[in-house]
Amino acid sequence: MAQKALPRMPQVAELLRILQVKAKKQMSQNFLLDSSITDKFARAAGGLHDDFVIEVGGGPGALSRSLLQAGPRKLIIIEKDRRMLPMLEMLQEARPETTVIVHGDALDIDYQALIEEHWVPPTPTVRTDGIIPQPSSPLDTTGSSTTQNTSKSDIKPAIQVVGNLPFGVATPLLMQFLRMASDNSGVFCQGPAALTLAFQKEVAFRMFAPSDSKYRCRLSAAVQRYCKVKYCFDINRKSFTPPPKVETSVVHLTRHPRIEGVEDVDFDAFERVITAVFHARRRRVRHGLRSLFNNDLKITDTFLHELELERETAMQISNQDMARLAAAYTTYQELYPEQVTPVVVKKPRLMKQKELEAPPS
Repeated sequence: MAQKALPRMPQVAELLRILQVKAKKQMSQNFLLDSSITDKFARAAGGLHDDFVIEVGGGPGALSRSLLQAGPRKLIIIEKDRRMLPMLEMLQEARPETTVIVHGDALDIDYQALIEEHWVPPTPTVRTDGIIPQPSSPLDTTGSSTTQNTSKSDIKPAIQVVGNLPFGVATPLLMQFLRMASDNSGVFCQGPAALTLAFQKEVAFRMFAPSDSKYRCRLSAAVQRYCKVKYCFDINRKSFTPPPKVETSVVHLTRHPRIEGVEDVDFDAFERVITAVFHARRRRVRHGLRSLFNNDLKITDTFLHELELERETAMQISNQDMARLAAAYTTYQELYPEQVTPVVVKKPRLMKQKELEAPPS
């Protein structure tokens, strides 16, 4: 059954004027108010009817309106700026059974607890013969579907994450989502999830960067290890209020199935390896990777020789070989702990924006 349209309410731009709310430069705020673009943003998620949707960074609610119009069964809006709450509460009043507002920082949210608190199962689909099909199984712990005779591309995401985030938050938050994808936690706790997010155009370009590209960096390796990346569309900077200095791209990400023939490693181990590998992006891998072997080049060279990667540079290593490298390092660490650099146990730290998006040299 089609969901009723939202009741008439003031335009978002008018609400901003009435409430005297302006974008804060220190919060990197740029409001996207054009409904034709926010509708396009919502469509880029692939259809949200009867979906469980989390919007990260609701802002004044322009994109939230488009998401609600798409007919999700639940929409959770996360917003840090208290000034935006009255505008978002108008939407909650219009759709109280659907809309949940969470005042908080998207980087600090316990997504799994949030989902478990508000989870609503999808509406059963009744076929023309009256039979209610059984829901497809979620991803198993290896990241591959347990449902037989079902193409992975046909599995509908259990959770949709959508957001037009400030540029300074988007990349660190993406790294959190990749960590969740690695062990099927957080937004992936109910099964496959899809992320439709806006990034600085150059950052999006790095996410797609293939091996041997001058734009290849840690972000490229991390994103392509755990997700399939689909370019959706660009947003002209003049569409924002105030206009940012750069262009914006909307990107759609879905969880990769596990790489066949390669042992899965935990996210921390993979991140440690790619950080070392890309420390010297244009030099042979040995120069960066040596930091994981007590700076012993002889051990490093022997290790890389076994993988036939001794002559490769960081930018030349394929996604498959990067996964092999991380898996082999994890095994080597267990077998010969005295030959590897000890891991300093400390509080997990998100890679900073400038670290992830190292400019091409």
